[in-house]
Amino acid sequence: MHVDMQAAVELCWLTCVSSELNGEELTRSGGIDILGSLLARCCTIMPKDVPANQPAAIMTTHALRTCAGMAIFANAQKELASRCSLHTICLASYCTTWHDCVSYDA
Repeated sequence: MHVDMQAAVELCWLTCVSSELNGEELTRSGGIDILGSLLARCCTIMPKDVPANQPAAIMTTHALRTCAGMAIFANAQKELASRCSLHTICLASYCTTWHDCVSYDA
């Protein structure tokens, strides 16, 4: 199952960052919430020093890349900025500059 999930999250990332329409569709269909749930789940089961080749670390990396890539799309920016749980996950677990990902000034 982990391999299927890893592939699905990686495909989501690559699909969204390759086309603005794909990113907008993921946002419209509730994908931001799903990514947030996946991030929350992964963060609860893995230690901060997890090896990069572990399934949870790989899925977390792809989910964070998806969020960061989608942050260049206006509708996704609004959704990402309004998701307190994503902010908490990023602040607590991975970075202190999460706001840079959702604050894109064109």
